[in-house]
Amino acid sequence: MCLTLPLRVGLARGLEDNPRHISGEAICERRLGGLPWRDGNCPYRMSSISPQIRLVHNPQQQRFEVRIQGEVASVSYTRDGGRVVFDHTYVPEAFRGKGVAAALVRAALGEAREQHWQIVPQCSYVAAFIERHPEFASLVAAD
Repeated sequence: MCLTLPLRVGLARGLEDNPRHISGEAICERRLGGLPWRDGNCPYRMSSISPQIRLVHNPQQQRFEVRIQGEVASVSYTRDGGRVVFDHTYVPEAFRGKGVAAALVRAALGEAREQHWQIVPQCSYVAAFIERHPEFASLVAAD
């Protein structure tokens, strides 16, 4: 999975030009949570006047990630039986408050919806995001 994400103008410098695409495609045309995503048509807008980066799902490391100025922001998960536990969200300090975490979590939850995962939002950021965006509440596994 790869996803092109626009970032706020402050992140323009240093974005890597050759991100790793798990899908092996330059432009992903998969659908995420019922929304199309491809260059210039990203449902995860952080700013309409910003440069774009690529978000990838890295199943080998069990995380969704973006690389910004050589640093990695990510939402990690583990599998627990039939459930997927979102256990940590990390954004380097220099890029906090710019919508990176929200875009990562939204993409991760969209993938969870597409893959029919039942999730456990162990990470406090993921839990708070779901509270603010109840359209993802149906993904949370029953106790």
